[in-house]
Amino acid sequence: YLYISLGGNRKGKSRTYFNLVMTMLLGGLWHGANWVFVVWGLFHGIMLAVERLFKGKNIVPRRFRLPLTFLMVVIGWVVFRSPDLEFALIWLKKLFSFEGGLYYKHFIARYRDRYAIMLVFAMFMTWRWKNTGEINYQKFLSKKYLIFFILIFVYILMELGEKSPFLYFQF
Repeated sequence: YLYISLGGNRKGKSRTYFNLVMTMLLGGLWHGANWVFVVWGLFHGIMLAVERLFKGKNIVPRRFRLPLTFLMVVIGWVVFRSPDLEFALIWLKKLFSFEGGLYYKHFIARYRDRYAIMLVFAMFMTWRWKNTGEINYQKFLSKKYLIFFILIFVYILMELGEKSPFLYFQF
């Protein structure tokens, strides 16, 4: 609703870029009263404007487009999920440098019970189930097995994260 009411792309290129950035900036502010959301919105607006500016010009080779997009999305996620800008900057620095590690030891110590459950499950799968060459893949790809593995995967994902309140209640 914002983009169109600001004029969308009907008032020239520079106004289109402004409208993209402003729409995402306001969308970031809509997510919460915190500077990380404003920076996240600004970042996304700038990325949309840059994409629009270079669209069809093949500046980036085709094989690098998907990894570059993924990298930009991950940077945005780090900013979006950080409690403040200082934390986001620390994590971004750690993502792009080899200084100090990522505190994985603290993470593993904090969730050791969940890792133990996954380890026991993995050991059971390794010893009990067939090796790769022995698997009948037609049977393995049945709906029953697919649903089972999806449920296990979703359960593991839900248990690894911290419990947090609904995002929009964090104003």
